[in-house]
Amino acid sequence: MEKKIAVVMGGPGLLHNASLRSGQSVFKTLRAGNYNAVPVTIDARGYWLIGEKDMGPFSEPEAILALERAGVGLVFNALHSDGALQHLLANAGIPFTGSEALSVALASNRSLTYRSLVEHGFVVPTFEVVQKYEWARRSTEAVRAALAKVGVPLLVKSSRRASEPGVRIMSVSDANYTPLHQALDHVFRFDREAILQHFVSGRAISVSVLERYGRAAALDPVPYDPTLHISGVAAQLKLPEPVAKLAQDTALRTHVLFRSSGYSRSDMIWGHDSKLYVTNVDTEPELTEESLLPRAAFAAGIRYPKLLDMIVESALV
Repeated sequence: MEKKIAVVMGGPGLLHNASLRSGQSVFKTLRAGNYNAVPVTIDARGYWLIGEKDMGPFSEPEAILALERAGVGLVFNALHSDGALQHLLANAGIPFTGSEALSVALASNRSLTYRSLVEHGFVVPTFEVVQKYEWARRSTEAVRAALAKVGVPLLVKSSRRASEPGVRIMSVSDANYTPLHQALDHVFRFDREAILQHFVSGRAISVSVLERYGRAAALDPVPYDPTLHISGVAAQLKLPEPVAKLAQDTALRTHVLFRSSGYSRSDMIWGHDSKLYVTNVDTEPELTEESLLPRAAFAAGIRYPKLLDMIVESALV
C-alpha cells in the first residue's frame, strides 16, 4: 500500500505501556504486510518521537508539521486517550482510524458514560460520583452518603478510563471506613472524580463491534477478567443463545449511541439476577494480538492481519 501510515502509540497517563504494546504489535504487523508504516511514540511528557530512529522530540504543532512533510496519509491510532489526538488530527486534516474526538472523550469518562447509558435505557450497576473537593471538605459524610446509595460490596474507580482497575471492597461498616478511605485517597492522587460502583456478581463478558464498508456487526461475546480487561480463555464464551444475542444487540446500540467509528468494545456482566449490566464502553480498545477485540475477531475467522486491514479500510471509506 502506497499511503504512508503513522502508528501513534504511548502518550501521557497510566495506560502508556499498554498503548505501546498495541502500537508495536500493529506497526510490526502492518510493516510485515507491506504497508508503508512508520512508528510514532508520544512520551509521558507529551512529546512526539517519529520513526524508528526516534526523530524529535517534537511538540504537537511540530509533530503535525513533520507528519505532513513526511507524506503521512493516515494515522493508525493505538493510544488510550481523551480525544485530544483526534481533535488535533481532524484540525490538521489528517485521516485517522477509530472514532472521532467527541466519541472518545465521552467514553473516556466513566461518569459521563454511565449517565449517558442510563439516560438511554441501558442497565448499569448502581453508582455514585464523589468529587475530590467534596472529599477534602467532608470525607466521612461523603462516604456515608455514597454507601447509602451504592451498598456493598462495591468497586472504587477513577472516573477517567485511563486508570487502574477498580478496587473491590467486600464490606464496610460505620466502625471501619478505612478500606474505603484508602481506596478513595488512592484515586484522588491522579483524578478529581471517583466512581463508587456496586459490585455485580455474574459472568463478565466483552462484545466487540467491527465496521466494514460502513456497516457495523457485533462479534460473539468472549469472557474476560474485569480486573485485568484481558481474557485468559481462548475459546468463545458459552452463553445461552438469547443472552448472547442480547449482549450483541447491546454492543451495537452502545456503538451507535457513542457514534463510534471503525470498531468499539463494550464490557458487560450477565448478573446472577438475570440482568445484563453494561460496565464499560471502549472506543479505543487494546489491539495486541492477545487483546479482547482481536481474540473475538479470531474466533470469528478474522486473523490479526486481516483485522488491521479492516480497520485501515474503515478509516478510508
